[in-house]
Amino acid sequence: MFESDGWVKLPAFFDKATVNTLEDAILDIYHTQARKIKDYQNLPRDMRAILTAMEANDKDILYECLKMIPQSLAVRSVYGAEFAQKLADYCGADPKTTLIEGPSLFANNPETSRVSYKLHTEALFYSKRRKFCNVWTPLYGPRTKENGAMIVLPGSHLDHWDMSKATEYTGFDIKSKGKEKWGWQIEIPPKQVEKYKVEYTEATPGDIVVFHRNLVHGTGINITDQIAFALVCRVWDYSTDYSFSANMNTMAYKNGDVGRPDLVC
Repeated sequence: MFESDGWVKLPAFFDKATVNTLEDAILDIYHTQARKIKDYQNLPRDMRAILTAMEANDKDILYECLKMIPQSLAVRSVYGAEFAQKLADYCGADPKTTLIEGPSLFANNPETSRVSYKLHTEALFYSKRRKFCNVWTPLYGPRTKENGAMIVLPGSHLDHWDMSKATEYTGFDIKSKGKEKWGWQIEIPPKQVEKYKVEYTEATPGDIVVFHRNLVHGTGINITDQIAFALVCRVWDYSTDYSFSANMNTMAYKNGDVGRPDLVC
């Protein structure tokens, strides 16, 4: 399925205890940071309540919480060598030179599309990286079509996608275009993908969804009244990249790639 469709769901990859470890560790970060603020002293220890309050008033703190997640020892105990080795085959990686970027928490908030993404491929955002795959797992409840499970276009990974087929902007639509603290889009316009069917990566906590670097995908629309969460990371092999940068998302002309002449990889 992965070879033909560009994505696969691995049910119950994490057991219940592991899911609880991840959920508790991430909630601890957000709750601890929130309690430093007087206005949040009465917030319950609940991800949805905390994120709703911070989205309204403290977006900068949300970004700092995201940066702390991969530094958590509890999270790192899950996203370690064994995890990487199990997933290396999906990106053609050598376990000896496989790294993990992330994980990071993705929140699909029905009240805002600020961090939602139009149709794109990861390869457009990580164009210097030749061998990697994305790994996505629900937290704090299942992901369904109704609460905005990720949209994928099976088989689209076999097509060729480059910047000549994409458009770049900040925001999600005309109303939000150019707004500060909104997501940066490298959108593949719908006209380019009309021939592909759409599937939703519905999953429950413990399942993981693995998808190809070149698979066209995007954020589903959350039509419920609850924020839905997923933990996302990238498994990547640096051994054949024409780059020496430790920054996985290094890009041409953008953020200081590290290279030199006479490479032999």
